[in-house]
Amino acid sequence: MVEMEQMKKVKILLSAYNGERYIEEQLQSLFAQTYPDIEIYVRDDGSVDGTLQILRKYAGKGQITLYEGENVGYRKSFHWLLAHCGDAEYISFCDQDDIWFPDKIEVSVKGLQGLDGCPAVYMTDFYWCDEEAEPLRENNAYKRRHGLQKYIARGDLEEFGFTMVMNRRVFLAIRDKDCTAYCAHDEVVYQYCLCNGKVIFGQRPEAYYRRHGDNASPQELVGGNYFSHFMWRIREFLLQDRRDEIYQQAEEFLQCFWEELPQEKREIYQFYLEKGHRFKKAVWRGRYRDTLLDEFCIRVMFLLGRV
Repeated sequence: MVEMEQMKKVKILLSAYNGERYIEEQLQSLFAQTYPDIEIYVRDDGSVDGTLQILRKYAGKGQITLYEGENVGYRKSFHWLLAHCGDAEYISFCDQDDIWFPDKIEVSVKGLQGLDGCPAVYMTDFYWCDEEAEPLRENNAYKRRHGLQKYIARGDLEEFGFTMVMNRRVFLAIRDKDCTAYCAHDEVVYQYCLCNGKVIFGQRPEAYYRRHGDNASPQELVGGNYFSHFMWRIREFLLQDRRDEIYQQAEEFLQCFWEELPQEKREIYQFYLEKGHRFKKAVWRGRYRDTLLDEFCIRVMFLLGRV
């Protein structure tokens, strides 16, 4: 366990909406954390099922701090929590329908120790699960490539909010930025740390990530296999052209954090957000994707002007 003299407060931020089926199990996994200095802040985003009654029960016991709000969507709801949770050395995001392992926060805090002078986020690994929380496969993000060029050009998510614990340097940098029209909370944290600090990927699963069809985030992994995920990407980014949304997120982040970004990071954003440069993007010497098939496809899409 983390040494007591080094103990620093962790605030867990959870935005809830119509989560009565799963939220109690998630809360119990938060209460069971081995890291002792934790405060849980929950904002109900206008639930119309039994979620609020469950949350009021735990708020009445003093186990959570509960805010009841109107429905504004998960992006603005998490931003509201960031702006109203007070100060802390570490901030963690939490979804309503997952299950955390008991040492998730402890492992994350250990991973961030010694980085107080640098904006840093620790991201635990996890199991993709079905709606009954039966594991399908490990995510293994730490085995993949990560970088700003890949993030802007990739077309699907590498980061997930529930895996994240950020230090105070990140929290203070993003807390007052209203970057919510296109960017989600986790996208802001991930991009900020890619540009200005460190992103640390844990190698051990520390949560069950439940996919059940009603998740707030759009990503699917039906059946937990590569083929179904590949078909999801084809549908979202080729047939439905969700690529525009990806670039809108990057554009919003660039506008919100322009002053804080190093010049070389600004230039990367501008290069990919500007129309044209098709050939230069297609022959960039780095790697956009993790598999050769994906790498070939995205470079062809650059040449055709599809991305």
